[in-house]
Amino acid sequence: MRKANKNEVPNGSSVEVEDVKYQYAEVWPVCIAIVIVFTSKKVQKYFVKKYVDAKVDLSEAIQEFIEALLDLKVTMLKK
Repeated sequence: MRKANKNEVPNGSSVEVEDVKYQYAEVWPVCIAIVIVFTSKKVQKYFVKKYVDAKVDLSEAIQEFIEALLDLKVTMLKK
């Protein structure tokens, strides 16, 4: 059994990257992804706030409905 070379991939094929262009080609997508995440922070905050506001409005409406329903039941029982 032979020893694996440091440039050898586990499946047995050897990969030698000598050209700098190939090394940059492996790195630039990660850099772009990091830039996108940090620049989209404002947009993400907007949509999270919109979502939270909608949930609060819904819970307030449900609470109001429950209170109105209880008032109706009390009124109906008094008659």
